[in-house]
Amino acid sequence: MLAAFLLYGVGSATAHRPTGMALVIANSLAVSCAGLIGFRLLRRSDWAVALLYFAARVAEAALLAGGIVLAQHADLGDADVAGYLLAMSVLGAASNPFLQSLGRRRLLPRSLATWGVVGYAALSAGALVELTTGRSVAVVAPALVVAGRRRVTNRTGLLGSRPKPESSGGQGRMSISSEKYVALTTYRKNGESSSTPVWIADLGDGSLGFTTSGSSLKAKRIGNDRRIQLQACDSRGRVKDGSEPINGTAVVASGPDFDRVRARIKAKYGWQVSLIGLLAKAAKLVGKDQTSDHAILITLD
Repeated sequence: MLAAFLLYGVGSATAHRPTGMALVIANSLAVSCAGLIGFRLLRRSDWAVALLYFAARVAEAALLAGGIVLAQHADLGDADVAGYLLAMSVLGAASNPFLQSLGRRRLLPRSLATWGVVGYAALSAGALVELTTGRSVAVVAPALVVAGRRRVTNRTGLLGSRPKPESSGGQGRMSISSEKYVALTTYRKNGESSSTPVWIADLGDGSLGFTTSGSSLKAKRIGNDRRIQLQACDSRGRVKDGSEPINGTAVVASGPDFDRVRARIKAKYGWQVSLIGLLAKAAKLVGKDQTSDHAILITLD
């Protein structure tokens, strides 16, 4: 299970590369194999539940991979998130009868089966809430903690209607801060520009910010040249039609400023921040420290 989680996490973060897509596909195969193992475990004693669990894991695998493919190749920016949330809803719904059956047949200690039922019910409910309302829900196992935090994005729910985009001429601080991704342009010492997609949050004091590693190239470039430019884009850094670049200045900060920005980013992006944190820890194990430990504070012109 943990191996499959890491495959999907690393693969989804690098899905724009062939190796990333290969990891996503490997995750789907691993998920399907887990379903097959569950089916074989229960097929003689509870055939219907075993078949339901297998079908759910296959559906989960298809949703996870399909969402990534649509997000990367069909320009459907939220398809990966929607696919993930749908997959977790299906997984949670099918895992409950599966765990109950394992507990009744003494194939799993009943206490573990009970906690599993609670955890998967929370997972399924949380995914459905975020999918339909756009509100981020945090689930902490083994206890169920539902912390409703409004996700401040440009959507009212992944299955809801999208607000009409503002005209490019009226795009300012409030407009750019409501975007899920913005293309951040920084400048090298030789004057050449470099753009990369980043998250963004309104800090409530007229400035914007995001978190990054202090050793990242963008942080180093900002340390040498404070000029920056922001423009609405998708997860791959492709700027949105009709959007206009906005100039500003940026500084690299740490300590209380980093804590403040991190809190705003968590409030806006919810579970995705936790996922990125886990990926950073996994990367650190293999010698690539990408932990976000600094903040970039941006003031628009």
